Order: sequence, then structure tokens, then C-alpha cells
Amino acid sequence: MPRVTLLLTLLLACRSPQEAPRPCGDCQSGPAPPAGYPTIALKTYKVPPGQEKLVERLLDGTTSYPVSVVSAQGNQTQFVNPRPHFTGNGYFVLSAPETIHEGVRQLLDELAKHPAAPPQASIDTTYWLVLGWPAKDAVIPDRLAEIAPALKTLSSLGAMRFDLLERLSLIALDDQEARASGQTAKIKQTASHDSGAFELRVEVEATGEMLGRIDTTVTVKPGQFAVFGQSGFVPRGALLTDPKPTLFYVVRAQPAT
Repeated sequence: MPRVTLLLTLLLACRSPQEAPRPCGDCQSGPAPPAGYPTIALKTYKVPPGQEKLVERLLDGTTSYPVSVVSAQGNQTQFVNPRPHFTGNGYFVLSAPETIHEGVRQLLDELAKHPAAPPQASIDTTYWLVLGWPAKDAVIPDRLAEIAPALKTLSSLGAMRFDLLERLSLIALDDQEARASGQTAKIKQTASHDSGAFELRVEVEATGEMLGRIDTTVTVKPGQFAVFGQSGFVPRGALLTDPKPTLFYVVRAQPAT
């Protein structure tokens, strides 16, 4: 990416250990360094809004400066990679020579000209796998009360007794694939938000004596239910001669909070 390349070039340009140190006023700290080594200064910087992670990545290992180290073999030169310490409230502190601080200032000035993109939204999706058996009267248990409006729309299929097979939830970034597994069901979805509605590309498998499966794409408004039905599903432990329920997949999507 050209802009990032430019910013890294600004920092890498500060790496020359032979360049004479520049005065830094009262921001210099510690005793004067040996001849040929830069003076180290501690400075505090404010990060452009929303750019903290990017600044941290750009400053990680992109530059270094020489220091004199006394050992049994005498004076030796080693190179130090300055690392910023972020305060968590929009600032960071950095100990480095003035030449590196100059590159950091140029980096922050350039980033400030390009505001960070808004954070990617997340989508909260909930799946209910519900079994429905023909019955004399409709029965919706309390644990299905939150999707009762969706189940009541199935009255045209005749009265049914409903029971919850599995409930799973997913929170994923907009247009990113996500997966979830429960005791009975496996879900793979890609959810995207566009024009006030959610598009869900969904694959669901329900394990039983016979496999239940849907693979579809559906568009729903926030908080709205989508319902799919599949006949012939046999739950675990049921006999093939038992009355077979209809397996309903009820889906709801809304912005994550």
C-alpha cells in the first residue's frame, strides 16, 4: 500500500547510527552518551483517533539505534529497537534518539491526514431448531416464548406441539464467515448488512437418526424471523416407526450490541 510504504520509509530513514545527534532541549535524559552515540530522549505522543493498532504495528521493529555496552571484552556497540509503550487512553511514550522521534512525528502527522475507517460492524444471529408434531391443540412451551410469534405463523400447517431441539448464537463481523457447533447442530454462515436488512448465507446440519440439513440464502430485517421447515427428520433415540416431527429452523439477525 503506497501510503504505508511511505510511512515506513520515513522511519527507516532514521536508522543511520553515524548521524550526529541533534539537540533536544530539556527532553534529553541521562548523562551525555559516548562520542558517536545518539542522545536518548523520552517523549509522549498522542495517537490519531482510531489508529492505535496501526501505529503499534508500524513502530514494531522498524528502526534501531546504537548504544555502547561495557563487557569483559571492553566497549561494544549494540543496537536497540525502541518500543512504544501505549497508555490505553490515546497516548504512547517512546525512548529514542531525536532522529527517530523526527520520523515518528512525520508518521503521526501523515496518519492524521487520513482518518481511520469506522470499525467494522458485527452481526448477532440466533438459530432455534424446533421440532413440531401434529397435535389436537397448539402447544408452545415457555422456553420457546421468544419465538412464539414465528411459530404461530405456522398455524396454516395445522395445530402442532413444539419442542426445542437446539439453540445456537453467532456474533461475527459483517461479511465474515462464522461457525458454531452444539450438541445436535452445526452452523456455517456468512452474514452481511446492506440497505437496512441482513443477507444470511446459511448451512445448518442437525444430527439425528436421520440427518437434517439446509443450505440457503435469506434476507431478513433486523429482529425479524425467518422460518424453514424440513419433514422426515428423526431425532436421536426415536424409532423409525415413531411419528415423525417436522424440523423447523428459525433464524433472527440483529446488530450486535
